[in-house]
Amino acid sequence: MGGGDKYKNHKSVSAGENRRYLFSIQSEEVHPLCPHCKKAMWQYGYRWRVAFLSNGQKVHILIRRLWCPRCLRIHHELPDFLLPYKRFVARCIEKAINGQTDGLCCENSTIIRWHRWLQSLTKMVRISSLDLHVKGWLPQLMLLFYDWEK
Repeated sequence: MGGGDKYKNHKSVSAGENRRYLFSIQSEEVHPLCPHCKKAMWQYGYRWRVAFLSNGQKVHILIRRLWCPRCLRIHHELPDFLLPYKRFVARCIEKAINGQTDGLCCENSTIIRWHRWLQSLTKMVRISSLDLHVKGWLPQLMLLFYDWEK
């Protein structure tokens, strides 16, 4: 969450020819605020999240789980480069939506789904696709839309 994210305990584990990259990411905030009720949340544990880079490389990221004592919800602390419910990193999705598909390791059907998803976002907030690309609002809009889905 936020710009204070840090990579901690980066490890590269080899198993034959397969190499797994493991990351543990945690913000500098000790008790982040709940996005719903603004109460301080407590750490509730961790879970693994798989993400794919634009070259198709799979990375395993340890995500901190947070519990809100007021609304009793569990939230996951995502770093800036991950989007909720998306398997590819945000930069990869942004490149595909901007038409920079050279070197991207994902199916055409996935790119089409991302375009449809973006169209639904722009209709919901009444913003043009051109503003998203020119002004660089795409990552912020994606995170904002995540809060509306809940």
